[in-house]
Amino acid sequence: MGHPTGADEIGLLIGEYGYDWGRARRNAGIWLVVGVLGTAAVLPGFISAMAHAGENGYSSGTNYVLIVGISGLAAGVTLLALGFPRRREVLRLHQGGLVHRRANVERTLAWHDIATVGYQEYDNAMARFTGTDVWCVIHPRAGGPIRVTGYHDGAHRLGSAVWRAVTKGEPPTAGEAGLRW
Repeated sequence: MGHPTGADEIGLLIGEYGYDWGRARRNAGIWLVVGVLGTAAVLPGFISAMAHAGENGYSSGTNYVLIVGISGLAAGVTLLALGFPRRREVLRLHQGGLVHRRANVERTLAWHDIATVGYQEYDNAMARFTGTDVWCVIHPRAGGPIRVTGYHDGAHRLGSAVWRAVTKGEPPTAGEAGLRW
């Protein structure tokens, strides 16, 4: 059983779920290394091949490596850009709602304050690596959306608990949501 918090109006605390900035940063670094190495390895050959495209045969294998390199750069930069503002983000799940804290701004949302919740899970290695294995978007009736991704600790439990509470009217309990202390 949870304990009361400062958000007494939304009931007992079920669990806390923070954004794993360290994991997001490590994965962004891996993507950036792949991007830099892939792009640097083939860019000179690609430019040369394009300059002499009509003179000799051209291997499309260079295109694939360049695409992987550019994709790696884009993925790494995106993970850093999206993750940096969320590095201290915490969501607290209560029986009667959700508390979202980000950049020293805290919002308390009772279940009736949430208009819709979109929730999807993807079970594959690439989705887990990129943090897209869980994609939950919480749309409050007022204010901007709250996004929960696979980079949030316990994202599966949190996302499914919020989705069930809002769409099915089944508030979470300590046993269902995975009580974390």
